[in-house]
Amino acid sequence: MWKGMMTVKVLLVFVGLMLWSTGATALWMALGIALLLGAGFISFRQGQSAGHEACGVSKSIERVGHTPDKPHQVDARLAREAWSVGNGVRALLAGAAMGYIINCAYIIIMRLDLLGDEAMFVVRLMSLLATIPYYPFVVHWVPTYTALQPALVAVMMIGPFLLPACQFGGYLCGPKLWEKTEKAMAAGKRRAKARSRIVKKRQPKVQKPEI
Repeated sequence: MWKGMMTVKVLLVFVGLMLWSTGATALWMALGIALLLGAGFISFRQGQSAGHEACGVSKSIERVGHTPDKPHQVDARLAREAWSVGNGVRALLAGAAMGYIINCAYIIIMRLDLLGDEAMFVVRLMSLLATIPYYPFVVHWVPTYTALQPALVAVMMIGPFLLPACQFGGYLCGPKLWEKTEKAMAAGKRRAKARSRIVKKRQPKVQKPEI
């Protein structure tokens, strides 16, 4: 799931930088929040797709496990791709880890004043790139990124978890989606059998010639 997450984040960073460069705070705030909500929906759908696929892997593993003559034929990599809440939590943390760690490092360096101006600029730029998708929430109150105001710190700490949390919510829907798919397939098979029986009943009887 993290590959799809990174693609969405890169697009948000690119668009965020473009909107920031315009200098129109109101425009950036409105479009930035709208784009972030759209990205949240996309992440949720990505999570649903990943959860549905993982449930398919789980069912395949169950079928292999029920075979008495092949009790240990499940591949370890395949087992890791099976659906579980733990896998979803690990994906959530992996999706948020990079931005969260960068922002934590930036806050510590800022508070302790550990670096010179040039190195500080590089660290601040990295933190800005990690935070800019969520910056529209506070841009009206925090127009610059050079001071650790409470609103900015809250966005820096919470922001990296927003899209992974949306993806995690979609992943948790995997079992219900899989059950719905299974029911739909079973209903389709029953309808197909019913239609085949009706067609057979309606076939005209061929009269055999008398001898």
